Amino acid sequence: MKPGTRIVSNSFNMADWEPDETSPRVVEGCQTYCEAYKWIVPAKVGGTWRLGRGKELVLEQTFQMLEGTLRQGGQATPITEARMNGTQISFVAGNARYTGEVKGSRMQGKVDGGSSWRATRAR
Repeated sequence: MKPGTRIVSNSFNMADWEPDETSPRVVEGCQTYCEAYKWIVPAKVGGTWRLGRGKELVLEQTFQMLEGTLRQGGQATPITEARMNGTQISFVAGNARYTGEVKGSRMQGKVDGGSSWRATRAR
């Protein structure tokens, strides 16, 4: 499915794929089909990305959740609060919040809403 595609269910979840949104049970006494789930298909970003100036972003992806490091020189900074929302990526490295959009083997965005960043998939 194309990144950004929305999937909705009111009867089952998808095991290891945590929903992006869950509606609360709002009907008193409801026994079946009481909760709705929504998933947004994430772009595939797992792997190594080159940001320029010797920076490298290494990502491990499990559905919309990301883990990884931002490397520069001999230092590796773990990323936190990292996730995908369709083609939108966001993560924190050190004290900087990165947001951006993924288009195939390229991504670009802003750091803390100010300066721009770009990355190209290395592998």
